[in-house]
Amino acid sequence: MQIERSIPIVTGANRGLGAALIHVLLERGVSKVSAGARDLATLSYTKAHYGEKVVLVELDVTNQDHVISAANTAADADLLISNAGVTCIKPILPEPNIDDFGHAMEVNYFGPLQLLRAFAPVLC
Repeated sequence: MQIERSIPIVTGANRGLGAALIHVLLERGVSKVSAGARDLATLSYTKAHYGEKVVLVELDVTNQDHVISAANTAADADLLISNAGVTCIKPILPEPNIDDFGHAMEVNYFGPLQLLRAFAPVLC
């Protein structure tokens, strides 16, 4: 795949690696990239800086409605970069509540699974 000819969607695009990926993709000649984040306000700098080359997509990878909507919005995508993620740095054994670990599984495991299922028709 030649990156400059791709139409990517990047999840977790609002900061860190996701924001850097948006920059590099556009620098490499991609004409358009969909930038996904739970809160679109966190993408305001990206949109202001890159303008029409960036399509903002409200995307919480744990929300099935968001995932389906993102697949519809970015129906022309041919590259999915599943970057959204969370960490859980609590010690496993002494922690009585495992809710944070469950949330990490929802985001880091089930989120990409939902994305793959939703984008498979356009990526394959």
